[in-house]
Amino acid sequence: MNITKHPFFKVLLNSVLYVAIFIMISLFVFSCATARKYDPVAAKVSIARASDADIAKFGSNFLVNPFKEPSIIVLGKAYDFYIVKISLNLDKQTKVNVIASSQGPTGADSPAAYTQAEFVHFWDVVSNEGGPNIGEYERRKTIIERTVIPALSFSEGIGQNNYFLVFIGKHPVKKPVTYEVQVILDSGEAFVFSETLE
Repeated sequence: MNITKHPFFKVLLNSVLYVAIFIMISLFVFSCATARKYDPVAAKVSIARASDADIAKFGSNFLVNPFKEPSIIVLGKAYDFYIVKISLNLDKQTKVNVIASSQGPTGADSPAAYTQAEFVHFWDVVSNEGGPNIGEYERRKTIIERTVIPALSFSEGIGQNNYFLVFIGKHPVKKPVTYEVQVILDSGEAFVFSETLE
């Protein structure tokens, strides 16, 4: 019997073809959606506190959205996040250096800035490396890898890209607390953002 003429084989072959076509279309759409060209009119660097809308698009709760503080019903919130959005608009391959700091009242622990690997590790610890739902864990990890600043010193290609830099402190963070982020390009240009929360 020729297996290629069997009805099950035809269904399997069609399923594989549909999946392959779906993946190719998804990759094409995703690459088009994320390919943002250099804009000569826009600022090279802009730094601001991430808006609620910036954060909400990743999900409504910490189970899927890594930018929402983890909260346990019995213990409540253990950490406070302060998230900075860094938007880059570069006309050439550029070395980017970031200096991030926070300063609270004398004697109080100040929130620390987390890069991509550090933020993944934070969620590894908080969720017990996947916890009961590996799907939620993987989704959070993927979001972090796509959106959080890779390091405090990195090379960025031509075009526009947005990164998040997350400060994490023990809840409640003592106030007033000042957050400051400096972005320095290899051209020597420097951009500074600072905000004090009372």
